[in-house]
Amino acid sequence: MNFRYDINGLRAVAVLIVVLFHFSVPGFSGGFVGVDVFFVISGYLMAQIICERCAQGGFLFYDFYMARVRRIFPALIAMVAVVLIFTGFILLPVEYDDLGLHAFSSILVFSNVLYWRESGYFDEDALDKWLLHTWSLSVEWQFYLVIPLLLVLVIRWRSGSYLVPLLWMALAGSLGLCVIASQYFEAASFYLLPTRIWEFLVGALLYVHAARLRWLARSLFLYIGLLLILSCTLLYSKALDYPSFWPLLPVLGAALVIGSAVRSPLLDNWLMQFLGKTSYSLYLWHWPVLVAAVYLGVELQAGTQAILFFCSLVLASLSFYLVEERVRRASGAASVFRFPLLSRDWAILAVGGAVAFCAGLVYWTNGLPIRLSNQIVAIAEEAESKNPRRDECFRPGKRLEFPECRMGTSSDEPQLVFWGDSHSDATFTGFADAVGRAGKSAIYYGRSGCGPALFQEVVEGDDEDDLSECLEYNQRAYERIVKNASVTDVYLAARWAAEKYQRGQADFSGLMCKLAAAGKRVHVMAPVPVYDKEIPDYLAHELMKGGVLTELERSLAQSFTQYREQQAFAFEQFAKAEQCAVQVLDPLPHLCPQGYCVPVRDGMPIYFDGGHLSERGSKLLTPMFYQSIMAAGDAS
Repeated sequence: MNFRYDINGLRAVAVLIVVLFHFSVPGFSGGFVGVDVFFVISGYLMAQIICERCAQGGFLFYDFYMARVRRIFPALIAMVAVVLIFTGFILLPVEYDDLGLHAFSSILVFSNVLYWRESGYFDEDALDKWLLHTWSLSVEWQFYLVIPLLLVLVIRWRSGSYLVPLLWMALAGSLGLCVIASQYFEAASFYLLPTRIWEFLVGALLYVHAARLRWLARSLFLYIGLLLILSCTLLYSKALDYPSFWPLLPVLGAALVIGSAVRSPLLDNWLMQFLGKTSYSLYLWHWPVLVAAVYLGVELQAGTQAILFFCSLVLASLSFYLVEERVRRASGAASVFRFPLLSRDWAILAVGGAVAFCAGLVYWTNGLPIRLSNQIVAIAEEAESKNPRRDECFRPGKRLEFPECRMGTSSDEPQLVFWGDSHSDATFTGFADAVGRAGKSAIYYGRSGCGPALFQEVVEGDDEDDLSECLEYNQRAYERIVKNASVTDVYLAARWAAEKYQRGQADFSGLMCKLAAAGKRVHVMAPVPVYDKEIPDYLAHELMKGGVLTELERSLAQSFTQYREQQAFAFEQFAKAEQCAVQVLDPLPHLCPQGYCVPVRDGMPIYFDGGHLSERGSKLLTPMFYQSIMAAGDAS
């Protein structure tokens, strides 16, 4: 095959816009279209390889796949291995556990399926995934599994007379599926091959129709193609329902550049050719560099963006010359990895298998906790210390369901109701233990981000549908409580001063007074102190860096004055509710007995994040709830 300088330059364009998009450089909000350009290039080159070898009568599946192994896997294996080693020194077990699974799926080229099941490409937690970018490599490899079989069978069947119609049918079907699926299954349409294969097929058809498209061979179409790609880079953004039909423009742009087959100073210069040659390694390395920087607290500004790009380029150059080129130049009998008993290809597979095994070991051991001290592991594990009945009793949001989860005795007539948002879920165990000790029966109503109020304004930036469902949920819960004559006491817990509640002027006191007017005794738990750090993760990470726990506790200390200032909106609501004989329960004597608040007790966190109590913290409130329940029983 003749070297195509225009395609190599197009690779440079594709990788540059992807990297600059990921580094949040202004003007590249749609740089993710670079992946679509890569798909078109792959489709074109694979069709060329397969069709030419079939025409010569020399196509062998083994040779084809081993060539793909040599092209893709050495640099991928090296990158994954380095990431696993580097992160072994900085990640907590739960984080390393996730990375182990992601690394395993990347080597075995099914990471796109895994990420589809986890989250969307544009979600906020994307920067927590060190190998997210390997989804496109998995899609590409899955394409390699399909396209040779399809092309070879069709070419050899009736001399290939059905090749073009079948390729066009497959393209139309995949594109139609992509447009439809993007409306209902956005993550699946983004990550999976059936909705992406049409982009590869555009490249394949470009080669198949090459003789009829000779009129494209002029510079004008190269410049139009580049303009289309760069326009999408400038005008597109993650706000689009991508992919849908949006990739049509960058795909067409890539097709025009490839179809023109002309050399241009824009692409045929030293810099673009170098970036094109190293584009694969640059794509592999830029994302871990970015994730590492974000994980270590680096802010993405102009200066740091340039440094990150330089670091990515250095690593890409090392990868290209020490791995990609070394493998390419090694003879088939020689082992680039110096395994004398293995050929080059089998050595690649052996090393890949070893790295995959190590990644699997990280996952199967839950993040290799043996790397860390027992103290750090125990503290980090508190991040998962949540209500064990959470799935049974708590509604995460956007579901109008009322499981009426029971706690306490098995009496058919519950005397108590516990109601609130996620902070009530984080207090569930402490309340349930108190109910059981008091010999009472209770019902629980809990919904994420939905404080117990019957009115809250919609403000800009809020999810109007979610708020509407929340208020409907609260209205139904209120009606059930009022109509249930056996219920005498209602306990409310929430993050009363949350920003969304304050901005919407949530009328908590109004609901409390309505419950009181309906003959229910109302008890509201004042908010727990809230911190600006994820407590278990923060403590564990700082201890890994050599920090001292007592000093870390002092840095997190919060005075009662600070607490009251943070919770001002809550206490305004309570002041109004107290006029309706609502009792306010104070958690501070139980959470902060030393006269100030710290999110640690006896060397262990009492929060699983920055605001929600862990099971350890929840149980500290059992005496408070028990005293209130018994006092209410005595009063009746």
